[in-house]
Amino acid sequence: MGLELQKGESSIELNQTDLQADEQDFKIDQADFSQLKSPAWLEHQPFGQLPYLVDTETGVEIFETRAMIRYVASRVKSPLQPTADGDLAAYARYEQAAQNEVTQFMGPTDAMAHEIGSIHADIATNELIRKQKAVLAKKLEGYERILSKHNYLDGDVLTLADLAHLPYGAIAAKVNGSLPNVARWWKELESHPAWLNTKDLGHSS
Repeated sequence: MGLELQKGESSIELNQTDLQADEQDFKIDQADFSQLKSPAWLEHQPFGQLPYLVDTETGVEIFETRAMIRYVASRVKSPLQPTADGDLAAYARYEQAAQNEVTQFMGPTDAMAHEIGSIHADIATNELIRKQKAVLAKKLEGYERILSKHNYLDGDVLTLADLAHLPYGAIAAKVNGSLPNVARWWKELESHPAWLNTKDLGHSS
């Protein structure tokens, strides 16, 4: 399969991690930011943003990060992604866990990551970061409840729903160290070969 990925910031890590997890060959292109609003770029990415993915074998183009991950996983029939035509209960749990990453986890971690990347002041005194840490700490309590019953977010099998937390997971790992199951889960994720390969490529968070 030929995959070409036009690179964003955290999204590149998310895509690289899961592409590596599925052992796919892919080409990463560094985008020219001055071209993001050009007609040629907008043909691929109608919002003038990053990233977008091209499957050169099928001609399919996708410009939303999580959709890219699901597409590649479905294309190769990855065991990391349950399907609706298999175990329906497992699929429902997977979808729930995947949505938790978006609705519960991504908001505060994304806000902190962007603030950390844009300021030069003392992070410890930054009000936005302080508030988002408190939000995330409460969210992680919910994760602790889930992970106290299962090894992973949707049961006892690792899926893409877990791996999707990796790019911003380092932030979460520093927020609430009193949650043993979250700590156990995170330690396993960050030692996953997919993430280690991503870090080796120079795109760790």
